[in-house]
Amino acid sequence: MTTLSDNPSPADWVGWLAERVGDPLAPASYWRRVRDRILKMADVKPGERVLDLGCGTGLLTFAAADLVGPAGHVIACDPDAACLDHCRALAQRDAERFGCIDFLSATAQDLPVESASLDAVVVRSVLTHVVDKAAALRQIFRVLKPGGRFAAYEPITRRDPFLCDLIGGPGDNPLLRALDAAERALRNDPADPLMNFDDGTLAGDLQSAGFAEIDLHRSGHTRRILFDAAALHELWRVPMVTGRETLYDLLVRRMPAGDLDAAVEQVNARLRGQTVPFAQVVLWISARRPRAGK
Repeated sequence: MTTLSDNPSPADWVGWLAERVGDPLAPASYWRRVRDRILKMADVKPGERVLDLGCGTGLLTFAAADLVGPAGHVIACDPDAACLDHCRALAQRDAERFGCIDFLSATAQDLPVESASLDAVVVRSVLTHVVDKAAALRQIFRVLKPGGRFAAYEPITRRDPFLCDLIGGPGDNPLLRALDAAERALRNDPADPLMNFDDGTLAGDLQSAGFAEIDLHRSGHTRRILFDAAALHELWRVPMVTGRETLYDLLVRRMPAGDLDAAVEQVNARLRGQTVPFAQVVLWISARRPRAGK
């Protein structure tokens, strides 16, 4: 059972990642399984060159370094300087083991990496923060060698339960129906990186980028949330991810503030003190850059 404190504080992205995922050398059990599955899909081998795009605190980076060994090369890439500093500090604790890791400050849409230079690119929950996912996938395709592999894990936030789903639906209540309509509009905002994609759009973007052997597998991850006072506050007033507006601020653009306040009170009254299952859809992605002549 959890509260919504799984959500990151905008001021402490590294701290939230470290708390949720755990030590990247000994991560929490769920994230260990995620890490191992991504690297297995990417088929990382000794001596290869691998990019961990959006490395965060290094969940994939350090495991990839163990797989490629001293003859290989891992690039830990992230636009967040604090994430890179965190990974550097961990790598320095065992310089011989992790001497194959280099660090790169860059975004997914603008990778200063030589074309056709990498055997694999691995990603965990990165595309969900990128508005132009097609551009990011084109960059990933570009830096892969012919035959190179791409493997990723992405939460599909667009498929999360709607607020009214958590309380049994809006029914005929006009305020809850307005709240539901506002949230559905939010889920279809093309400028919102968390909401502007699903498995269908990603499949199209992968094909347009030139990838082959595309495989997308959808699975579910359910946690039980205790909606105490702190969790209800976080639901409405704490950004889901760093740099994002709060759910309240996103919704108030789509319905009158007075109506939203009244709807919030109704939702809170029904959720307060309840433990509710929250099912999140996640997507496992693997693809390959075709070999020359294919």
